[in-house]
Amino acid sequence: MDIAPGDQARKELLQSASPGFILNPLLPADSRILLVGEAAPYHLFMNRQVGDRIVYNTVWTRGILESTIQADEDPAEWVRQLRNRDYTHIYLRPGMLQRWRASGWLAEELSEEHISALVRQLKPVHLFGDGGILLAVPNPEG
Repeated sequence: MDIAPGDQARKELLQSASPGFILNPLLPADSRILLVGEAAPYHLFMNRQVGDRIVYNTVWTRGILESTIQADEDPAEWVRQLRNRDYTHIYLRPGMLQRWRASGWLAEELSEEHISALVRQLKPVHLFGDGGILLAVPNPEG
């Protein structure tokens, strides 16, 4: 596929873009994003009119994803539960999850097996240079 010079530059910019650039100006303001493996979200726009736009937890706290996985074994149900709570995206940092796992800090609900099962249910929106991935949480009807 031929890409016009402007398109090529845009593609290169997006490939090297930071999560702050992708999540802040490029996602709709009404997006609700769950951070998994990212506990330093201070460079992201946090608020929206109803509820939190960016939701995260640390290795010392447990969040919605851990409780959802703990309550049900079906990855499709995890996705339904997240969408029912208005999540539109998940920003996943596998490298950080690996570091937490190696340190013994990772919640067992966030095992490689569980995260892989979750990712298979979602549509990748953007891959970051550090291995991070932005995933879309589908609407219940599709």
